[in-house]
Amino acid sequence: RDSLVIASSYSGGTEEPLNAVKQARQKGAKIVGICAGGKLADWCLANHYPVLIFDTDNNPSQQPRMGLGYSIVGQLLLLNQVGILKISAKNIKEIIKYLSFYDQQFGVSNQGIDNLAKQLARQIESRCVWYVASEHLTGNAHVGANQLNENAKRFAGYFVLPELNHHLLEGMQNPQSNAQNLLFVLFESKFYHSRNQKRYQITKQVLDKNGIQHFDYVGAGKNRLAQVCEILVFTSYVSFYTAILEGIDPSPIPFVNYFKEQMKT
Repeated sequence: RDSLVIASSYSGGTEEPLNAVKQARQKGAKIVGICAGGKLADWCLANHYPVLIFDTDNNPSQQPRMGLGYSIVGQLLLLNQVGILKISAKNIKEIIKYLSFYDQQFGVSNQGIDNLAKQLARQIESRCVWYVASEHLTGNAHVGANQLNENAKRFAGYFVLPELNHHLLEGMQNPQSNAQNLLFVLFESKFYHSRNQKRYQITKQVLDKNGIQHFDYVGAGKNRLAQVCEILVFTSYVSFYTAILEGIDPSPIPFVNYFKEQMKT
């Protein structure tokens, strides 16, 4: 009864949050929804729960994975409203400024060799990609892997450090094709705990010993929020460029759509 459940679904029709809010209601939890409409909006309104309903005019692709700004900022504002976070209008303007800056840094118009998103896309080639992150950048690794899956139609996943160090280091040895098939992308930050910063250096040594390629990205943002925005833009462009290099249209998701259709039966 003292729990706040935030149900976030771009379309408002995602099965899991729809089921979750019904269970949360049974247990007497506080509930708030974030969506573009659909069944979630209808359920919240019918049951007198607050819901943030956004329009999708600023997402011409109409792909939920390209509309993260709605759910991320929406959740920040909700958490601010209930006193869990302190987010001001100045903070929101900073987020917009960060996103705009890194859009120029990693965007198509930057043809320079300093465009790290294009560098990484070229390095990926035919490899499976594993993003690695810690602390405030953990969500970025998760999103980055999802983007490569959906946009570039590429096998990718993510690991969280230090948990990775307790098992995966031994798994790098086999199969021996790992050295040809894998690419690790490590997101580092000066804001990580000092022990985690050391873990990244040792982890890279182990990757080198096993002949596995890694791409090291050090967050340049001046604070944690800036780095989250920075890497969100970075991984978005990486997935786009990877798709283009393979001649793939990033928009269609035929197997996800097939799965959803089968679940309706």
